[in-house]
Amino acid sequence: MTHDEPHTSPPGAAPQDAEAFLHGATLSLGSSPGERHRIHERIGAQLWEALPEAVVLVASFDGRDAALRHEACAGPPVAMAALAEWLNATTAGAPGPCPTDTYTRLMETRLHPVPHGTDSPFGAHMPVDQLRGVDDTWAEPSCYELGLTHEGALLGVVTLLQPRPLSPAEQRWVEALGQHAGIALAQGRVEAVDETALLVGLDGRVQACSRQTVERLVHTASDPVWPEDPEPGPGGALATRREQAKALLVQGQAIRYTERVQGRIRDCSMHPVVGDDGQVRAFAAFARDITEQVRLQQHVRRAATFQRALFSSLSEGILVLDDAGVVTDCNPAVQQALGKSHRELIGLAAAELCAQREGWERWERELLPQLHPGGDPVQLELRLRRADGASFTAQVGASRIEVAGSEGSVVWTVRDVTDELLRFEQLEHMATHDALTGLPNRLLFHDRLGRALEASQRYGTSFAVLMLDLDGFKAVNDTLGHEMGDQLLSALGESLKGCLRAADTVSRLGGDEFAVLLPTSIAAGHALQVGAKLLEIIEQPFQLDGHELRVSASIGVARFPEHHSEKMGLLARADQTMYAAKRAGGHRVRMADDEDEG
Repeated sequence: MTHDEPHTSPPGAAPQDAEAFLHGATLSLGSSPGERHRIHERIGAQLWEALPEAVVLVASFDGRDAALRHEACAGPPVAMAALAEWLNATTAGAPGPCPTDTYTRLMETRLHPVPHGTDSPFGAHMPVDQLRGVDDTWAEPSCYELGLTHEGALLGVVTLLQPRPLSPAEQRWVEALGQHAGIALAQGRVEAVDETALLVGLDGRVQACSRQTVERLVHTASDPVWPEDPEPGPGGALATRREQAKALLVQGQAIRYTERVQGRIRDCSMHPVVGDDGQVRAFAAFARDITEQVRLQQHVRRAATFQRALFSSLSEGILVLDDAGVVTDCNPAVQQALGKSHRELIGLAAAELCAQREGWERWERELLPQLHPGGDPVQLELRLRRADGASFTAQVGASRIEVAGSEGSVVWTVRDVTDELLRFEQLEHMATHDALTGLPNRLLFHDRLGRALEASQRYGTSFAVLMLDLDGFKAVNDTLGHEMGDQLLSALGESLKGCLRAADTVSRLGGDEFAVLLPTSIAAGHALQVGAKLLEIIEQPFQLDGHELRVSASIGVARFPEHHSEKMGLLARADQTMYAAKRAGGHRVRMADDEDEG
């Protein structure tokens, strides 16, 4: 950054009102930090304005790798032209390391002369030889360096090339200016927004300010700008607070506070300004309007409060998991469902909540990889374990979410469907089982018969169907009533189930008619043996309400594929065979053969 016209002050002379000039220069540094390089440019421009003969180079310091990076330069056009090649190389160069001894020297915040031939903080010999002979003033160039610090941290470095040595007064001006340049760098790095800058006297009244500040100044030149008490109390609390703040500043400590003025909210800080005698002479005050920021924060807090209230009021349980499957948040509904408190759930591995290991393994292996931010959720059923050891079936909807600046999360919505599944199972049982005996009904029997047929066709095996009709049951109904008949059918159903294998099916088709499916490969002789066993069970006496009841049965047997290759045809053959047995006098088991047809 350069000025079109050089400063008109004679070499070696201080500005007429040095203190006023210094205050104005230092305060304008903090008036509008903006982008980082703009702050460095202003620092260079202000120093050149104070020392119009000098070439000023400004570097930033990165504490992470202890490196210095050239940021800005300013100076007389003739000197800048002489240094053009070197400046271009410096500007384009990579950050250079800052030696330990140089770092220690820069942290002293004093202006240090750099001997000729010594490496500058930029990592290259200062080209003083190139300046010799530029004009009569550059016969013996001098070099200085100054660390820009704030609260014990090195933020940057200023290097000065002078055609002559600086006077003690000029050195003190540069050092004072460096103090406030450090403040500007700290404010710019942290806030990076426009600020108001003031110089405040020890009496708390404005002494100077930058031009930008005048345009938005709330306080008049005679108004005190001490921090207002956010909660004013009786007995001079505000005055006491101001005196405490002033005492801290006079001791050399910076303070920070928030003030409300004419409906606006400002984040303020005040920093001591040290004079030539080392005493605090004034305070540099910076104020940043944060009204919109506070409003946005309030809006975000309200939204977060609403979301938390919604999160907490949902009837469905919610578990939030990190990528490792650890619970990071949960709502009251899931706490109640699991019988665990918020503290007990946070940090718990979700796998420990699963009552069945295979369910969690399927989640990790198959379903978790399917989740993507903004993608469709996946649904699964898991058996979850309560704190008391009991388990329940949960319908889980899983989604993946990502929030900027944070790791992604997986959200589970958890709904206890144990009762719902039980009701479904009850309805399904009612639809597929006989209400009186509890045996599979005609619908379920036909379903299982169809499956047996498909399996036998696929594997080339056989199976058998038995149709069974009771003999003498009508007499029980006629003599003892239908209620006693129902009791007999119920007891008979239990007895029939007890004499068959688990893979077999005995079904009540209606009235006193039953059917039996033997789905595995079975020989004709074995099917007849099963029929004979069933007949023996049926003919045993039943003791019901003081009555001994006896019935018999006619049983017809048909085999796939020997007697028919289709489901309905096979049932018809078994039914025909059963009626043939009944016509023959009942109380018998009969296998379908050619004589039964028709």
